[in-house]
This record gives sequence, structure tokens and C-alpha cells, in this order.
Amino acid sequence: MKLEGKVFKDGKFWLSEVPILDLMTQGTSKSDAIDMMASAIKDLAEERKGLKISIESTEGQTFVLGTNNPDKLISLILKRQREKEGLSIADVVNRLGFSSRNAYARYETSKVKLSMNKFLELYQTITKKDVILKAQ
Repeated sequence: MKLEGKVFKDGKFWLSEVPILDLMTQGTSKSDAIDMMASAIKDLAEERKGLKISIESTEGQTFVLGTNNPDKLISLILKRQREKEGLSIADVVNRLGFSSRNAYARYETSKVKLSMNKFLELYQTITKKDVILKAQ
């Protein structure tokens, strides 16, 4: 699984952003901004034992995040988006029509392997936005 990030100059600083993880960092150079993003993601990944993230700089204003464990990255995305939206697990459970908080919590802790369709359903329920996927 790979995610795309953006890096761009804003005034005298460079900003790096990964919207699906609700993360933005800044640096004094393009490479510094990307390094700061790598550090921020590493800090997030520490709470998910076994999750490793790699960042590949690309031409232009993008970079690519890769992972050794897509399931753990997906669970992190769901949690970050739920928190961004200001929702509790109970709120998401109500939106989904689940009868158990534990059923949904298992997705956020990567105890259940998600199909892409299920991930999209959960993501769209949380954010009320469509996800655009690019084939690589």
C-alpha cells in the first residue's frame, strides 16, 4: 500500500502534507519538510507495533509513503480520520448501525483484516467524503 503526500513552498518555508493521515509539517527546505514528515509518521507508527513507514521523494511536489504492514496503516488512517472529525467510537458505531463498539474498535486496532471495500465504507462513513484511489 502506498499513499501520496504533497510538499510545497509557502513563503520562506516548505510544507509537507499527508491529508489522509491528517498530518502537516514544515521545514526550511523541501528535503527538510519531507524528513519532518517521516519523523511525524514514525512517532504515529510507534503506537502500532510492527508498522514501518518509508518515504520516497519524487519529482515535483509529491512524495510517496510505503509500508510493510498495510493493515496497520489502514487502522491508523481510520483512527486519525475519526479523531479529526471529532467522533467517538460510539458515534461511528451509530453511523454504521453496528450493535457493538468492540466490532468497530477491532478495525482501528487492526485485529480484523479489512477488504478495500470495507475500508472505503468505513472511511466514507467517518469522513462523509469519497476516496479517490490511484492504481500504481
